Order: sequence, then structure tokens, then C-alpha cells
Amino acid sequence: MASLKTHTNARNWYVKDYDPVSGKPFELNTAIPKQGETDSQTAMYRKRAETYLKRHLKSPKRRMDTATLLRKQAERRKSVSLADSIGTYIKTKSKSVKIKKQTLTDYKRQLTYLIGQFGEEKKLGLLTFGELESLRDLLAESRTPSGVDGILRGIKAFLRWAYGEYDLPNLHKILWRFGELFIATGNRKPKKRIVFDDEYNLVLGYVNDGTEFGHLCKSYFEFARRTGRRLSEVCKGYIDGLYWYYGAKGNDDQALYLKKEQIQQWLLIQEYLPKDDDGLVTETDLKRFTDKITAAFRTAIRKAVLHSDPKFLKEFGLSRSDLFDIGRDKTDRLVKRLMLRRYAKMYNMTIKDMSESEKRVALKRIPSFHSLRHSVVTEMVREKGVEYTRAFIGHSNSKTTKEYDHSTQAEVSRRWFENN
Repeated sequence: MASLKTHTNARNWYVKDYDPVSGKPFELNTAIPKQGETDSQTAMYRKRAETYLKRHLKSPKRRMDTATLLRKQAERRKSVSLADSIGTYIKTKSKSVKIKKQTLTDYKRQLTYLIGQFGEEKKLGLLTFGELESLRDLLAESRTPSGVDGILRGIKAFLRWAYGEYDLPNLHKILWRFGELFIATGNRKPKKRIVFDDEYNLVLGYVNDGTEFGHLCKSYFEFARRTGRRLSEVCKGYIDGLYWYYGAKGNDDQALYLKKEQIQQWLLIQEYLPKDDDGLVTETDLKRFTDKITAAFRTAIRKAVLHSDPKFLKEFGLSRSDLFDIGRDKTDRLVKRLMLRRYAKMYNMTIKDMSESEKRVALKRIPSFHSLRHSVVTEMVREKGVEYTRAFIGHSNSKTTKEYDHSTQAEVSRRWFENN
């Protein structure tokens, strides 16, 4: 009997049915989302999926045709070879303007180990987790653990793409357990971190240089740090009394109570926004404006990171006071060197040994403007709990709020020793 089904990481509802010829189960994507922005929207999607199921059950011919089509598609997918699928993957990636030549070279190099181990004609649909374990062990005989993990991450990226392209059940099983293959770094992912209070104070010092733009940046950062709003949200909406009405992501009807200080900051920001004759801001002008704010924060937070390591600065003939005078390009070069060095030390490797993905992980540990929102959530969760914070920050569910909470061992221990 056909029934509705969904998966933990799936976005849509599926109909699970059985092939009348083979008796094997198959799943049909309804393209109906399982989760809405609100509870009522989620319930509406569920009702649509149930209607879809009823129509499916009422048409035996449709069920037979669907089963036959899916069976033939599955047979074609299972016949795809390792060489052909890798070729298609590389060709697809090469068309992306976001992929650098070096990254594409890394992909090709990492995937040659699959071909070398299993051969060009190996059927992708017959690849097993055990075979990848054997490949991992073979690589470990002549490479450092971090080197092996770098190759594995390239293979994982390919298999994730292949699963979306060919929908092979064996790849889903492999990806579910893939984290077990890593032997040095584990399944590390780029992850934002919060802006610590001492870093934030330094940021304000670097941007507040006595100019009008510096004063604007200080107000912008302060408003975002107090309210937890996103970069573009800060510019939007209007003030009515003590309430600020603005359009947020996924919700055009948000209101936030403000103190007098925040109202003054918001009004100051409005003075600097480029507006037309109707007092409105175009999307293009808003983008240019927020890009300048982002650039100012980006440089200031990088200087704050460099400030934390005077010994590193001394290697380049600099002191902490020199950070006020160096430009953006030099700041970027220095902080990149520092973050790569810290990452390499943490995992007992050299910078030359690091893959492009590892370098991205290392640089992701530099806070961004959005890290201010993460900082607000982390502090509020600790003081008020998840549900209170969810309502304040505007998330539709508490799961998202928990993902923003960075109450790590480092953060908790720092606060413990500061207060005890």
C-alpha cells in the first residue's frame, strides 16, 4: 500500500509505493515541501501531500507507468561507470565561475585515486563503504593522516554530487557513514564563531577614526550587536514610537522594541542612506551601501585578530599600534598567514600540506559581520534560554536558534575564569 514518507535531511514529501512487477519499493518525489515558515504553512503542505497521495492511489495506470519509468531510470543509473561519472562531475565543476583553477586541479588529483584503485569501468552503483575503507588504508601507508583526509574530502564532495545526480541508494549509505573514514581531522566543516567582547571593542576602536564614515560604522555595528539583526535588515523599515518595523528574511511583518539609544543609531544610519525623491532606497544602492559597511567590519575584525598575537606581528616588524595605519591588503595578507599557521599547528601539519578545503576551513574562523548575530544568540541563549531567544531573533523554529549557539568549551571556560 502506498504511503507518505519523508527523510531527516529531505526538503520534500515522498510517496512510497511498490513496483507491481518486481515487488520492490520505490519513492516518488512530490516536490511538496515538508516544512513551512509557520506551523500553519507546514500543515498546509502536509494536506497537499495527502491530496497528492490520494490521486496517486486512484490511478492504477499512473502507478504502473511511474514504477516502470523509475525502474528503467534506476537500471540506467546503475550502469554508469566511475570514469564517466567523474568526467561529468569535472565538466560540471569547470563551468562554475566560483571554482578556481587550483581547486579544479585538486578535484582531478583526488579522484584519480578512485580510478587507480577500482578501475575506469567500475560501476558507481556497486561501490561500497568497505571498498572506500580499503582505499583509505592503502593511502595511509604512504601519506600523512592529514594528507589522507584531504583526498577523502575530495572524494566525499564527488559522491555527494553523484548522489544528487544519479540517486543511487548505495551512495546514500556511504555518505551516511563517510565521517568514519577520516583519520586525522575528522569531518571538519567551516563554522562561524562569535565575536568576543574584547575583539568587538577593538573593532569599534579601529573604525571610529573621527571621520563621518567611522561614526556611521560605529553606529551600524552597535545597532547590529544589540539587536542581532542581519546586515541588510538594519537599513530597512520605519520607527513608530518605540517600535521598529522592518522586513526580515522570510517574514515581512517583524517589529522590535528599541531603547532610545538604538533609535538614535537607526536614525543616524538612515541619514547616510542614498535615497530617491520619495525617500526610498533602491536595491542597487542598498547593496553598495552595505558592501562598504561589510568592508569596514572585515578589515577591523581582521586587525582585532592580529592584535591577539603580538609575537606574530613582531616577525613582520610591526607592533599593535601599527595596526591603525596598515591598509586593507596588508591586513588581509597578514591575517591569512596567521590563520593558516594556527590551523597547521592545531593539526600537526605544514601550510604546504594543507588542501584548498582545509585552507577555507582555517579562514572561515575569522568572524564576519554575521558573526555579530551569532554572538547575540549565544549570549541570550545562555541568559534566557532557547525559546526566549528564538522569539527575539525571529527564527521560525528552535533548531535554527540552536545552530547559532556557540557555547563552546573555549567560551564557557573563558567566562568561568573571568568571573571566578
